[in-house]
Amino acid sequence: KIYGDFFGKEPVTQLENLLLGARYDRQEINKLLEPVIIEDYFGDLPKADFLELVYGNDEIEAS
Repeated sequence: KIYGDFFGKEPVTQLENLLLGARYDRQEINKLLEPVIIEDYFGDLPKADFLELVYGNDEIEAS
């Protein structure tokens, strides 16, 4: 589930369904998001920033 206070043109449930069943793997998620225009869901939020929000410090802690 994706929760937040944002104003997108598309329902976030579409994005949730796209990611449903995907592994928590940055490369896999990035590949799934290639055709997606993230700004349609979250307004002025670049795809790289969305990925950073999803993964945050997880990658740093895994090092």
